[in-house]
Amino acid sequence: LPAGTWFDVQDNAFMLYGVPNWAKLGQDPLASDGYAARMTTNHVQWATQCRVEADCAGRYHCYVVARCQPKLTADGKLPAGQAFKIGIYDPEGTRSLVTLEVSIADAAGDKYHTFDLGTHDLKPGMYFWLAPMDNPDAVEAIYTDRIFGIREQ
Repeated sequence: LPAGTWFDVQDNAFMLYGVPNWAKLGQDPLASDGYAARMTTNHVQWATQCRVEADCAGRYHCYVVARCQPKLTADGKLPAGQAFKIGIYDPEGTRSLVTLEVSIADAAGDKYHTFDLGTHDLKPGMYFWLAPMDNPDAVEAIYTDRIFGIREQ
């Protein structure tokens, strides 16, 4: 893609909250750069966030690349239910542009998954966020590799 038509924010640019209890940056050989933001799952805080900067303002199709590490059931199956939520928040307008609940089945596995948040008009100060579902019996951890957007014409 031509320069200026996309953005790609890696984990080292995320804002992590509740470090190290809710979220922390760590090595992950499955991540595109070998590192990821890792969240515990015993809370519902927006502990992984990524602020929209001025150079990323505009109309973009938005994606989050993440995965979960589930705790298998006693019979070796994936647990049912949701793994985490992803969203984009506009603090100026005090509203969510989008919130997506991601199932354990859709986020589990030995690879990252790309989650489509749709097309939005991004403004500086808005932010992407991820939050667990307070389900430590079903999910061990949530990993976020990167957040990217492709400019819409």
